[in-house]
Amino acid sequence: MAATMTHPKFDAPALANLVAAFARRGKAIRYHGRLSVSREVEEHSTERLNIDYASIGPVGTRLLLSAWATGDWWFLTCQPRAGRNAGWLFKHELRGESAHRLADALVKSFEDSMLVGYWSEGEQLTKLQEIWQVSPRSAEA
Repeated sequence: MAATMTHPKFDAPALANLVAAFARRGKAIRYHGRLSVSREVEEHSTERLNIDYASIGPVGTRLLLSAWATGDWWFLTCQPRAGRNAGWLFKHELRGESAHRLADALVKSFEDSMLVGYWSEGEQLTKLQEIWQVSPRSAEA
């Protein structure tokens, strides 16, 4: 795998800052798994940044982060059970707003979430809510 990765360009300053923060930490993140960064343009020319990570270790955790130019973000982490159509060992979804958080803080939350597969089932959601600084109510919305 290449030491550097080309990232898409964004018009929205908040998304450009976030993709730059992921670029700075990309090598460290890719050391533990596969990372892809993409740009989508939705209706009304709204930009969206998509981050997709799949661990290469025995845990097999997947993390997905989408961030919009509006400051909203959506995060999903999951681990499939072994076997075809076996469901999930865990699947947690969070939503929030990044307007009050720096891009580097969001990347740190993403990296800290990479450990979710090593936490007990009972503490996963609580730890994720703490890491992403969301309340239980907004996490379930």
